[in-house]
Amino acid sequence: MRRHIKAIIIWAVLFSFLPLSAATEQLSEITKELMPAVVTVYTEKALGSGFIVDREGYILTNAHIVSKLWDDPEAIDDPFSAFMERVTVILQNKNRYPAEVVGYDARTDIGLLKIHPREKLMALKLGDSGTVKTGQRVIAMGSPLGLEETATVGVVSHVGRPFSAGPGWEFPVNVIQTDAAINPGNSGGPMVNAQGEVIGINYATTAKWASEGVGFAIPINVAKYVKKQLLSNQRVIYGYLGLGLHKMSREYTDAFGIEKGILVEHVDRNSPAEDAGIRSGDVIVSLNHTAVSAIDEKEVNDFQWIIKTSPPGKEVLIEILRKDNESGLWKRLSFNPRVEKCPPSEIELRPYVYDDVGFTVKRITELVYLKYNLSFHHGVWISSIGTGPAKEAELRVGDVITKMGHVTIKTPHDLKISLLNLLRNREKYIRMTVHRGKIEMPVFLKMEYPLKHKEALVVFLSDKIPAELYDILEMKLLFHGVDLTLSALNGEKITLTGDEGRFIQPEQTILSLSLSGYEGILFLSGTEERDYLPSEREAISRLVVDAAGQGKVIGGIGSSVLLLLKAKPGLATKKITADEKYLSQILNMGGNVTGRPAEADRNLITATGQKESFKPFAYLFIKQLLNRSK
Repeated sequence: MRRHIKAIIIWAVLFSFLPLSAATEQLSEITKELMPAVVTVYTEKALGSGFIVDREGYILTNAHIVSKLWDDPEAIDDPFSAFMERVTVILQNKNRYPAEVVGYDARTDIGLLKIHPREKLMALKLGDSGTVKTGQRVIAMGSPLGLEETATVGVVSHVGRPFSAGPGWEFPVNVIQTDAAINPGNSGGPMVNAQGEVIGINYATTAKWASEGVGFAIPINVAKYVKKQLLSNQRVIYGYLGLGLHKMSREYTDAFGIEKGILVEHVDRNSPAEDAGIRSGDVIVSLNHTAVSAIDEKEVNDFQWIIKTSPPGKEVLIEILRKDNESGLWKRLSFNPRVEKCPPSEIELRPYVYDDVGFTVKRITELVYLKYNLSFHHGVWISSIGTGPAKEAELRVGDVITKMGHVTIKTPHDLKISLLNLLRNREKYIRMTVHRGKIEMPVFLKMEYPLKHKEALVVFLSDKIPAELYDILEMKLLFHGVDLTLSALNGEKITLTGDEGRFIQPEQTILSLSLSGYEGILFLSGTEERDYLPSEREAISRLVVDAAGQGKVIGGIGSSVLLLLKAKPGLATKKITADEKYLSQILNMGGNVTGRPAEADRNLITATGQKESFKPFAYLFIKQLLNRSK
């Protein structure tokens, strides 16, 4: 009898492995079949994975691979287009293609690339992440730690785990948790099911260097929405009602005497929800005639996702229960808020960087106000502290500036204008009113002005100059105490591009200029060369020759670099840089071109005129003025 039982057990064990073996073989075949559509993504700073989603060359990956936002968000002017400069895609056959970043969505950590292949591509089929179940088999594919063509097998450990997609995001994404090994480099690769369909994009693990069996993937249904938006708008536009929601757990339903719903925990100020009449304490029970409820955070996020993916301008029907204070009964009410475009998240807010003062500020949105528990809706809040007067004054991240000098600060623009005026007046101590929590206090920024009584001449050689370039130069020169004189070719107004309707009116024309008293001269132009009258060329040449002969610090940016060399060919022997379109001309003149964004060789400062050259150009000019003053 015992022998029979033992035999039965042995055969039962052996038979139990047969389905597992068959399943393993099936997954192996799927991996082999799909791997040609899995790619490796290289940038100047990162390595990751991706996968081809159509034969035209579109590739899904993670935003954190192809965006600079994760490196230094405070240094990014436009958080929607902070693309890595060099993105390369490597196919399974080792063919390499430069990739265009179509766009990315920082909130969900999804990026979309486009390559232009010389060969036929295989594309993966996108599945339905809404049907994913806990316990089902999955394959995580990609290039972990740079090891291409890697696949790991596991199961779905949890469906709908709330997990933030990145730093500074105000709404999390419900993600898929797996025990399949996901390591650095797997990011952006596909997670596929046993049918070979993509159900998610690998993007995170709890471990820093090696998998601990807890990895996460962004549901492919989220990626489908993001991809469609990026192809249409180059960015993702989310809907917004201004509702802070909370799950209705058993404790809440028992306390309220309500079977189910979603609790309104907070209503944003001046939001569509507030305008429609929805209040904190209401319980949402229906959206567009469909009953809704949330007993956990996942279901709250599912509801918010419906709102987020509703197009701005759409009117929605929300039914709520509201307790009547007099009768104590719950009344059913209906509201029709109109969805608006979602305000930017914290990381999407433009930073206003004041390197010399030592802080970066951003405007205050409702999301920032709530996250940092700020005491004021108006003013600007400090998002980072560097070195300089701000650090010496012991300012902190999260401080709200509501006043500078005698000017009330409501926006970053108010701060800039007030600071410029105070610097022009060379205020030794700049007084600010700062709110830290519920405390209001005066703060004084001590200014040094190391170049006070020095003068610089700014010569505009184009009628259009980037506003950002001018603002950087003006702020840095005034901070150091340099007096500015503005001049143009013929007294024309200078349009500051990138800041609609803004222009400046120079005081002088170059035809009547004398260089007496100036420590340096800045020639500003765009990257496009302009046709000059003979008298204008003669005046420009005279200024360049006189400035070089008198040992002035000379700065040229954009097309003005070419003018400097034509006026005084001897300058070409110095280390210089220029925009790519002028390189052949400069090399023919014997130019010593370095190719950097900005270059300095003693008293000659040159820059390409591209955006990344603005700050180093200003820095190098100031540095040379400081060297001369020693």
